[in-house]
Amino acid sequence: MMRKRTLRPVSIGVLLLIAGLSVVGSVALRRVVAGDERKLLNERGAEVSAVLESIFQQEISSARVLAQVALADPADMEKTFRAGAPAVLEQGAGSLGIARPTAHGFVVVAEAGNAAGLRVGTTITGHDAALLRAGRHAVAGMTALVNNAGTRRISLYLPAGHDVLFLYSSLDPRIPVSASGPFESLRGALYASRSPRADTLIMTTERQLPIQGGPTGTVTFEVGDDVWSLVYGVKGPLVDGWSANLPWLVLGAGLGLALLMAVLFETLARRQSYAHNLVDERTRSLQEANAELRAAEEAADRANRSKSEFLSRMSHELRTPLNAILGYAQILQMDPLRDDQEQPVEQILTSGRHLLELINEVLDISRIEVGRLTLSIEPVGVAEVMETALDMVRPTAAAHAISLVVGEGLDGVAVQADRQRLRQILLNMLSNAVKYNQPGGRVTVGCELLDGHSARISVTDTGPGIEPEHHELVFAPFERCGKNQAHVEGTGIGLALSRHLAEVMQGSMGLASRPGEGSTFWVDLPLAVEPAPPVEEPRPQIPGQRRGEAAPSVLLVEDNPANVGLVERALAMLGNVRVLTATSGRDALEMLRGEPVSAVLLDLHLPDLTGEQVLKALRDDPRTDRIPVVVVSADATEGQIERLLAAGATAYLTKPFDVRQLLDIVSAATAPATATP
Repeated sequence: MMRKRTLRPVSIGVLLLIAGLSVVGSVALRRVVAGDERKLLNERGAEVSAVLESIFQQEISSARVLAQVALADPADMEKTFRAGAPAVLEQGAGSLGIARPTAHGFVVVAEAGNAAGLRVGTTITGHDAALLRAGRHAVAGMTALVNNAGTRRISLYLPAGHDVLFLYSSLDPRIPVSASGPFESLRGALYASRSPRADTLIMTTERQLPIQGGPTGTVTFEVGDDVWSLVYGVKGPLVDGWSANLPWLVLGAGLGLALLMAVLFETLARRQSYAHNLVDERTRSLQEANAELRAAEEAADRANRSKSEFLSRMSHELRTPLNAILGYAQILQMDPLRDDQEQPVEQILTSGRHLLELINEVLDISRIEVGRLTLSIEPVGVAEVMETALDMVRPTAAAHAISLVVGEGLDGVAVQADRQRLRQILLNMLSNAVKYNQPGGRVTVGCELLDGHSARISVTDTGPGIEPEHHELVFAPFERCGKNQAHVEGTGIGLALSRHLAEVMQGSMGLASRPGEGSTFWVDLPLAVEPAPPVEEPRPQIPGQRRGEAAPSVLLVEDNPANVGLVERALAMLGNVRVLTATSGRDALEMLRGEPVSAVLLDLHLPDLTGEQVLKALRDDPRTDRIPVVVVSADATEGQIERLLAAGATAYLTKPFDVRQLLDIVSAATAPATATP
């Protein structure tokens, strides 16, 4: 169904948007103009204060020089003083003189101007004498406002040796001063105090205070030892007319543009209405297709998760009975067997181990697919890992008269990889090279640097080779190319897993082969920046039984009857080891607190507590914190193993476990300590 568009609200929206932007721009410009005006006002105020400060300082300097000259000639002091006074009086003072302190106050010893009614010989007492006395001790001079008989004067007192120089100026702040001079472009009020006060007003350009209209400012300056303040304001615009009117011009132009754009947009929108409706139809179709695609992707993700969870659960469930199969087969193999029994037992072990290898590979692929494979990337020496893999395939190669040749380039090369996973890749490549070779053939391993950033590890065989159309197929899970390969043992999953492992280690894997000329499989991995550290195989630290203890005992914490029977049968081969059994975590903790044992074999999947909880409880209890705890579990994930060893487990055996390894660990835990001589 076609959707009808309402165009008028869109046009109105455009109109309001541009009009709003115009208003915002006008306001912003107005703020800029106001800021410029404020800046100019402050500059003018600073200039006026500097002029006033200069005038007062010049008057003080002139009066101080006059006093020094007059006092330097005591005989003609009065004459000298009167001769130089007019130059000082011209700067604004009404009268000035020199007063000398006496026992009763101060006496005038020189004067000029007579504006204050003082003559030579006049004695000054009272409040005026107190001001003279304070001025005599001033550093740079002192100012004071004096109200006397309805008149106000500004007085300046300057110390002159033991005498005091005084300057009196009458004023009436109620009469505004002329707007010429410093106040030509400003309105102002001068106060004889740090902050404006009505009782300290000296002069002003206004008839009404405080100054009204427009921005104002305050600046202070020094007059002698005192600080005066000047309050100033603007008389008219300080910026030019164009700048003052620019905000209004922007507003008008913006409103006009808004109206024009609204009309244009309305016209275009009407012409495009049909096209928009077609776009809507197409959009709905695409949305429906995208929704179907997302649903399919989610279904695929759910299927992958379900597959991975199923494989993980099945691997655990398969390991548990496989533990009993391989365990009992190992026990049988360790006992004396008749000739007709040895081959069946060996076949049980071979088949069981082959099944275990398949389970491990399937589980690894499922972990890679869901991103849960834990890797420990570190510098790994290629020669060391290759030697370990070669040792593992030498018996099979010898059985088929296949020679193993180590080529050049392995020594001194280290790659960034997970040591265990790299060994797994190399072992798979070597096993295939041996299995698919011809009797009396040859397998050659080598390594070469590609581009200074990666190394290629290769395994070359002298087998029948692979058809070009099958090169990628050999890396597909469960694919075994060639009808003549059905007799060769294998699951067809090893190469697929190896390529996945190489890719998650930031590498790649491939092959080069021609029918009848053999095959070369290679894996490329990043070169290590640092050399590979020396490898030390970890050995479990198991404390021995102390001398004088009773016969050794082992507590088996396991709820699977088949595994309980297997462990009891295996430990019976040690002779005097007593096996206790607990089928739950709480039963195990209760037994250990009541009866000490030499070691604990702990399963992780228990009906009440997890094995990890039981381990923590044992390590937190001083009565059991030193008992060796060997974890025996079908969970073979590396993260799980590392976490439990860090939590205090002495060793970790993965089901199906090696019976001889189990016996070695239990023997070490239950062996009496060597006596100290």
